[in-house]
Amino acid sequence: MAPSPIEVSVGAPRLFWAVEGSARRIYGHAGSVGGVTVHGRGIRLPIAVVNGSGEVAEFPGLIVVGRRGPEGCPPHLRYDRLEAGLGDARLPLEGAGCRVRLTAPGTEGCAVAVGGSRRTLRPGARHGFDLFVEAAVSGLWECSLDIAPGPSADEGERVCSFLVLLRGM
Repeated sequence: MAPSPIEVSVGAPRLFWAVEGSARRIYGHAGSVGGVTVHGRGIRLPIAVVNGSGEVAEFPGLIVVGRRGPEGCPPHLRYDRLEAGLGDARLPLEGAGCRVRLTAPGTEGCAVAVGGSRRTLRPGARHGFDLFVEAAVSGLWECSLDIAPGPSADEGERVCSFLVLLRGM
């Protein structure tokens, strides 16, 4: 199989935030497991998709694959939540981003397509956006961001992996 002309890059993870009611809630890091940072409630990833070829290319999109760990999690994992009022802010506050919620109640995991990531890219075109991944079921989630399988592939290519913790919801 020939290498893809599409390149996907992920910037440094940022703190996850969500607007709930009249407040913006920002969630901190929860600690680490095996030297890997655990993100509280969710993670925000800056994504860039670039067509490096001189021809139009089809990008099959991105999927987030999440698997919830066993019941309970290490007690040292805790995260802080900062709450700020919205005041007279104009809505929407979300900006140019895509949101994915991890909702599978069992440990079998789930795969969620990132809405709007599948697209046709002109030669040299770049598409950038923030991806917000949120755990909606409590537990420690092992996640990966993968390129969705194309028509000629059985499985996608892994872009990055990360951990997300949601405590007691």
